[in-house]
Amino acid sequence: MQQSVYEKNPPAGCAWVHDGDIWYSPNSVWFTPPPPHDNKLDIITPGESTAAEFQEPHWWNPVTEWMGFVPKQPVPYTGAWFQPLHNLPGNINPLSSGGYQLSETRIAAWNHIEEQLVLVVRALCHKNKFACSYPFAPQDWNYDAVHHSEEKAMEQIKNGRDWFAMWISLVYWMTRKTPQAASFVEGLTPPTWFIQLVLELPTQQATWDLVCTAPLLQRTWKWNRVGVWLHHPADVDDQPPARWFVEQGVPV
Repeated sequence: MQQSVYEKNPPAGCAWVHDGDIWYSPNSVWFTPPPPHDNKLDIITPGESTAAEFQEPHWWNPVTEWMGFVPKQPVPYTGAWFQPLHNLPGNINPLSSGGYQLSETRIAAWNHIEEQLVLVVRALCHKNKFACSYPFAPQDWNYDAVHHSEEKAMEQIKNGRDWFAMWISLVYWMTRKTPQAASFVEGLTPPTWFIQLVLELPTQQATWDLVCTAPLLQRTWKWNRVGVWLHHPADVDDQPPARWFVEQGVPV
């Protein structure tokens, strides 16, 4: 199940027959067999679980709902905030002291992105009391460490870079999940999450601007996202309706 690339007008819906059951999606034209109902997405091992393992939709769960918002690879790291993640280094030059390490310039840029993402997540979680799981920090991939070989350094750097998408999707989910005031009119008044960031981070105007302008965090940009399998509404009580995911650009 996957949304087609940059759809301006999402499909009206498609249905498939799989193992004798009828499956329906209101906004996806691709079908892959659903995973087992007992899959455990909340079990994430720091420095071992890769972003590539979360590129297929899983069953909805309240603590991992945000994983349906993960952008499909290759992730378009664009805009002022995420541009430093766009290109991986072609090679890693050996250090004079031995070993291989990402350049200091990139390390500083990636560390700053990570710090800002964590800052925003903590602020929105504090204001809204979100009950969700957190991905481990990209630094747990040791992208900034000295490695014994260029191959190992490149592996850790790539895995660390790719893991940023997990935090970006968590931020995007939080901005979509934050309840909007009745007076909110998109494009005319600030969304509630923006007001919350201003109140929680009063001296961090640069951070507000980054969240407001990052293309990956804008609902109007039709990025491909992983999507989610929804349970039958009669089987769960607190699962959001399919329409809500469709409105956020998440394949259902």
